[in-house]
Amino acid sequence: RKWAGKSPPATVGVFKELGAVNDFTQDLDQNICEAYLWHGCSPLTAVQIGHEGFCVKHQSRAGKRFGEGGYFAEDPGLADKYAGAGEGIYRDCYAMLLCRVILGRQFVTKEFKDESITQRARHLYDSTLAEPRGSTSREF
Repeated sequence: RKWAGKSPPATVGVFKELGAVNDFTQDLDQNICEAYLWHGCSPLTAVQIGHEGFCVKHQSRAGKRFGEGGYFAEDPGLADKYAGAGEGIYRDCYAMLLCRVILGRQFVTKEFKDESITQRARHLYDSTLAEPRGSTSREF
């Protein structure tokens, strides 16, 4: 497999420059376009993901730009925009997860928003890569 879009996720190069951190970055499989990407969410959602994993079949309150699916970013600043404030013991807290993601064959779009893209691309592609015109931030 080849990386789609203008380049591999920036996190791929960053981790190579930093070297092994307990060797977890060295096991990425480039043949399936595996990368570490950021996911911003509320603290409660982060805890749920930690216990149950990602469940993309449920209707999400966030992440609707390209339809159903998990949303990730190479830029932690972009993921931070999706992080929501917590409640209760998590009041005034926000969460970001560094996730190991298999992108596989990627469908590339230059659109800023099109909720039907993922559904249309699902039969031929494993993931969607958004590189909107005029934006330097990419989402996976």
